[in-house]
Amino acid sequence: MTLENVLWRPGFVDYLFVAFNTSTAFSPTDAPVLSRWAKVMMMVQSTISLTTLAVLVGRGINML
Repeated sequence: MTLENVLWRPGFVDYLFVAFNTSTAFSPTDAPVLSRWAKVMMMVQSTISLTTLAVLVGRGINML
């Protein structure tokens, strides 16, 4: 272990990432995400996916 790993503490983005993935169920399953910018990008990707899904479902219901 390096000194950087020993002194690491979770920040706001880390907690936000866990909460967001838990609430949307678009969580990463096989790869741990360690950097904060990657966590933010994964949250953006999940938001885009969720929005696309909502639009498609809404348009499908509207066609009925």
